[in-house]
Amino acid sequence: MGQDIFPVPVLVVLLGPYYMINYDRQPGRFSFATPAIMASYNAAIAEIAAAEVCLYVDVLAANGGTDWMVHYDGVHANDLGHRIIASAVFQVLAQNLLRLGEAHQGPGTRQLSLAG
Repeated sequence: MGQDIFPVPVLVVLLGPYYMINYDRQPGRFSFATPAIMASYNAAIAEIAAAEVCLYVDVLAANGGTDWMVHYDGVHANDLGHRIIASAVFQVLAQNLLRLGEAHQGPGTRQLSLAG
C-alpha cells in the first residue's frame, strides 16, 4: 500500500461489429440493419479508433462473412466464431503491446509494481 502507480497506461481497444445473418430475429432492434449498414458502422468505428489513437479490431474481417461461424440464432457467433474473434483481439494486442510499452517509458515514469 502507499505505492504510487503513475502513470497507469490506458489502453482502449475498439471492436467492430460481428457478423450476423438474421436481422429479423428481434424486430425493432436489428431489423433496420443490413450487411451494408454493418460495414458502414465498422468503417466508422475504425475511423474513430484512428482519430482517438485507440487499437481497433476488425471483427467483420476476422469472420470473413462466414455463415457457419454464426450461432444457430443467426445473431451471435458460435463457439468457433468466438475463438476467431478472440484470436483477432489477441493478434491486435500482440502486434501493439511492445510499441505501447515503449511509449510509456520515459524520464520520471514509475512502473506499476505488484509487490506488496
